[in-house]
Amino acid sequence: MKFITVDGGGPLTGENIQKTMELIFNLIYGAQISRMHRAKP
Repeated sequence: MKFITVDGGGPLTGENIQKTMELIFNLIYGAQISRMHRAKP
C-alpha cells in the first residue's frame, strides 16, 4: 500500500488546507494518468 503525506506547520486556515488538497489531488491524478499510459499496449 502506498501513501502520500504532507507535513507542515502553521495554522490550519482555509487557504492552507485548499493548497494542500490541490497538491495531493495533482500528485494522485498525475500518478493515475502515468499508470494508464504505461498499461496500454
